[in-house]
Amino acid sequence: QITIEASNVSACLDQQTIDVISCDCPSIPPPVPTNDVLVEICVGETVPAFVVEDPGFGFEVNWYNSPVGGILVQSSSNSFTPLDNSAGTFQYYAEAASTVSACTSDSRTEFTLNIRALPTLNISTNSPIANPLCQGEDLQLMESGGDATSWEWTGPDGFASSDQNITINNATPLNAGTYSISIFNDFGCEVSGDIVVGIDPEVTIQTVLDVDQTCS
Repeated sequence: QITIEASNVSACLDQQTIDVISCDCPSIPPPVPTNDVLVEICVGETVPAFVVEDPGFGFEVNWYNSPVGGILVQSSSNSFTPLDNSAGTFQYYAEAASTVSACTSDSRTEFTLNIRALPTLNISTNSPIANPLCQGEDLQLMESGGDATSWEWTGPDGFASSDQNITINNATPLNAGTYSISIFNDFGCEVSGDIVVGIDPEVTIQTVLDVDQTCS
């Protein structure tokens, strides 16, 4: 309360007491998430939206790249879809704010996006289609990217394997064709590729003997 006192030239006095309206901001709770606050995806996958509950009449939600201060990345929205698409870890923060004053929530709600790198795929063979092995030689298929932890091969004649590197002994033309591989890293991120293999059939020499010929 404050008291206002006034007097005139005749020393007449008057007082008036009034209640002062507080300009202090009320306590505003931070936004409440409606989905996971930690999301992990692989490079190339769709980046999901982070979503919070509607803060109610007279409030809105603003999104920042820092728990305090920072850059405003989305205003007046209950959801935010990050634009990041490269490998890395990214944090975003949702803040509730009054639409009629400068009052904001006591803290910001943190969301984390982990974008995992893809494994490196490097496949090769000792029998490329341009320089194939001969039938009966050992066919080799190799994956040497270096950061995969599991492998899935498929190929001609019902071939399938989960080994990193493959050796097919005594290869025949049935082993020629396209081999496909999918590799995975520790986070389940996948890369796929193909390689074409050739196998030349064995050469058969036929000798014809003319039994009617005699030596003289």
